Amino acid sequence: MTFIGKLLVFINLIVGIGFAVFGTVVYSERPTWFTPPTDGIVEKGQAPMSFAPLQAEIDASGKSATAASRAWGVNWRALKAAETRRDERRALIAGLLADARTGDKARGGAAFFDLPEESREESPKKLLALSIRDVIVKGPDGRDLQGSETLQARLDAAIKGSIEMAEKSYMHRAMIKSLTTQIGITEIRVLKQTDIRNNLTIEAANLADLEVNVALDRDTTRKRLDQLIERLKQLSGKP
Repeated sequence: MTFIGKLLVFINLIVGIGFAVFGTVVYSERPTWFTPPTDGIVEKGQAPMSFAPLQAEIDASGKSATAASRAWGVNWRALKAAETRRDERRALIAGLLADARTGDKARGGAAFFDLPEESREESPKKLLALSIRDVIVKGPDGRDLQGSETLQARLDAAIKGSIEMAEKSYMHRAMIKSLTTQIGITEIRVLKQTDIRNNLTIEAANLADLEVNVALDRDTTRKRLDQLIERLKQLSGKP
């Protein structure tokens, strides 16, 4: 027999003796594995072990795994339902935000609504019923409150109109000032023209009186001249 063969035989012997010792130890400890767990006090440093508590722990772990699996399935279905509802509410909220900006044309441009709460069966957490838009929020003027962009456009138009009116008012005030100055000058001219007219009227009256006096004087002078001529004829003796 070679050296390698002898070595293998020796190793096989050692391994066989080890298995025999291990089997003996296992057989001697075997009865305690199947005994039920003790409910009494265990001495310090002792850790009794048997198949019964291990089996109880396995059963409890199995029940826990089954309950966890069932709870996972229930929670997963609840999560899918919540995600589906979240997507639906997200679309409704997007519609409300769009209406808040531009207004709902189907409701005459109304943009804001007093949303009621969902029923207890539909929403235990008292969420708003986003699809019910029966109550429209009114503005200070009592009309339906319009969208923010519509109100902004109106505000911009009002501001632009007020600026244009301010510019026109400035122009009109300048025109009024100019017209007031012209009216003052015209009034002065009218007063002067009135004085001139009054003076001319007085002068015309005086000239009329003078013309009358001149005419009378001329007639008187002519009569006196005729009288003198007649007298001279009488004195000359001529017929």
